[in-house]
Amino acid sequence: MVIKISETKKDRVCCGLLVVVMGLLLVLPLNLVRAQQLDTPETLKDCRTRIEARKKAEAEEQRRLVAKRKVKAEAVLAKIRGKSLCLAGTNTARSTLEKLYREFHQKNPDTPQKLFYEGGGTEVGFREILVGHAEAALVRRKLTDKEKKQLAKAYPNPKRQPTEAVFSKSAMVIIVHKSNRISSFTYQQIEDIYRGKVTDWSEVSSRKAKIERIGTTYPALSWGMFTRQILKGKRVRFPEEKKPRVRRKRTRDDIIRERRERHQRFPGGGAFPRYIQDGKVIQEVAKKPNAIGYCILSPGEFKTKGVRIVPIIPEGKTEAIEPTRENVLFDKYPLQLTIKFLIRPGASQVARDFIKFVCSEEVAEMVRQCGLHPVSEKEQILIKRRLAAMKAGKGPKVRVVGAKGCGKLLDGLAVDYVMATAVIQMKYSGGEERAAVGRFATAGAKAAAGEKVSANSPQLLVLDGAMSEKTRDAYREKLAAAKPVRHVLGARGVAVIVNPKNPLKSITAEQVVEVFRGKAKSWADVAGAGQTGKTAGGKTAKGGKTAGGKNTKNNKNDKNSQIVRYSPDPTKDAAVKYFHREILQANRCRGVQYRKTADSVIGFVASNPGGIGVIDVNDLAKTAAQTGVKVLAIGPAGKAALPTSKNLLAGKYPLARQVIMYVSPNADEATKDFVKFILTAEPSETFAKAGLVTAHSKITMPKPKPAKKKSAKGKAGKDKKSGKKDDKNKNLPKWKKDKEKSKAPGGW
Repeated sequence: MVIKISETKKDRVCCGLLVVVMGLLLVLPLNLVRAQQLDTPETLKDCRTRIEARKKAEAEEQRRLVAKRKVKAEAVLAKIRGKSLCLAGTNTARSTLEKLYREFHQKNPDTPQKLFYEGGGTEVGFREILVGHAEAALVRRKLTDKEKKQLAKAYPNPKRQPTEAVFSKSAMVIIVHKSNRISSFTYQQIEDIYRGKVTDWSEVSSRKAKIERIGTTYPALSWGMFTRQILKGKRVRFPEEKKPRVRRKRTRDDIIRERRERHQRFPGGGAFPRYIQDGKVIQEVAKKPNAIGYCILSPGEFKTKGVRIVPIIPEGKTEAIEPTRENVLFDKYPLQLTIKFLIRPGASQVARDFIKFVCSEEVAEMVRQCGLHPVSEKEQILIKRRLAAMKAGKGPKVRVVGAKGCGKLLDGLAVDYVMATAVIQMKYSGGEERAAVGRFATAGAKAAAGEKVSANSPQLLVLDGAMSEKTRDAYREKLAAAKPVRHVLGARGVAVIVNPKNPLKSITAEQVVEVFRGKAKSWADVAGAGQTGKTAGGKTAKGGKTAGGKNTKNNKNDKNSQIVRYSPDPTKDAAVKYFHREILQANRCRGVQYRKTADSVIGFVASNPGGIGVIDVNDLAKTAAQTGVKVLAIGPAGKAALPTSKNLLAGKYPLARQVIMYVSPNADEATKDFVKFILTAEPSETFAKAGLVTAHSKITMPKPKPAKKKSAKGKAGKDKKSGKKDDKNKNLPKWKKDKEKSKAPGGW
């Protein structure tokens, strides 16, 4: 068919329409045939299969991208965790822990520089503990049964279980204006006020005025506590508060904030002011006489704020409880929560040290400033209560007899026991050794024979030194019948120190007495007794002569050979007092220079080659190792003993005396617990004040400073071994050697 196209416009339009109609007539049958083919079950199944395959491929690609991003994020977190101490959990005390870690790092520079804390709540901290990404989690609620099962599955070994450490407590308070005299609130009254059911003060008190509510918003801790404890965890909504329209584009952050706010409002009663900071709530309540608010209680926060804290009546009780420090720490005040660490079994030592640091009394003031109540204060309150009860005469009586000088020691040990454990009354009767042993042995023999014993009979015997043979012989049968248990509480002893240049290594107790009585005036007199073959100046002394053939005993001009004696004031040091009174008998001392402290004695001996001094063994552990003096062993050659705690308690060191305690087998439980306590390391300071060394005392003998090695080269720059001149330019490069040669006389 031939179509003739006309030149006119009308003909062109008609031809176009004709072409379109012919195209439709040709395409329509083909589409009908294709539709009939698609209606078959096989074709529909293939289409569904292709669609599902495409969806699976898209989902797999999405998972792959997510996994890739997760791997990258884990790699970044691993780098951060490798350089930081990692903790996780609630945001309640996050800022507090960051401040405390800066303080901890300053005191321990070897620790990681930063603290990596992953907040988000107790759930996040628990998850990080399970997978092992965090050293410890900070939680503020009890674990659920499901979480406990997950924890047991993650750590099946019963010997390696997560441990808990209580960090602090936080308390929320209800505040009103200082002019409002309402006496107390119940949980229901507070809830009704904030839900809008109670709108006037006359419904809960004698005041007639409309209630003005003020509160906090996310993410304030007081909001979380209010919703959990007052509203019992209910998620509630509140009518939208009218806000001024802002002509700007809404961002994603705006949408998230608005959603959070909608979930943080209370139903009914209209909108009320809410603030993120608790301090702002306090300021607003102080301005409005009819206002009520809730906030976190910071210790000492409300002294000058113009508001008043209202006591709370717990559910099921009638007595109102104020949020005092004691009520909060001892769980009497209801509106509170406990913040504690959950430490995983494989936690590093740095993490454990940090947790111990933040839970200690050392940083209690910093924790208080952050609005939390440190749990370390709880023990201080208990200590004060026990000491007050002790002063009031309460508690079981511990009856002790012994030497006159041991009364202060026993009183101090009793105070330590009361501070650490329980209330007791120390009844100490001091007197002569024979009378004390007689009372103790008689009471013990009667109790062993089944006879009735007086309630005032002693159960402990304390002796300053070994029991004398006469006393032992007088009560041998009674002591054998009583069968008391013997304990060495400690030993009181002195150490003899000399200058490091002095070649003496040991000295007998008799020689020490001769030196301090002035009979031995030079070191040659001591050397002549067979202890050494040199004088303090370092010269050989065979048969009392020096290497030059001169008699050292008559060489009075040698300053190094003259003995200079030093000692602390015997009236202020118990161990030195024992040395002067029992061993030297102070009225027979000659030429002893008394100093105020042991540090002063150590300094003088260290600076004087001929010096010798006696100091308390406890002082030896403090400063002697740093000042470079030498401690002499006491005793004959081959049997001399150094003043170590082991030698002192075993009775091997001559210049010491033991303090011994005998315990009756029939002693009551309080007395036995007291004995167990004083044998531990806790009362070490009390023993040290009394000049006693115990099994837990750490005494290290000072080591003399190593002598400086002399150079192998002589004054002329020659090597002593080879005799050749030392070439100063030996290790220089060639161009520098040539430059040095050119400077030399006659150089080219």
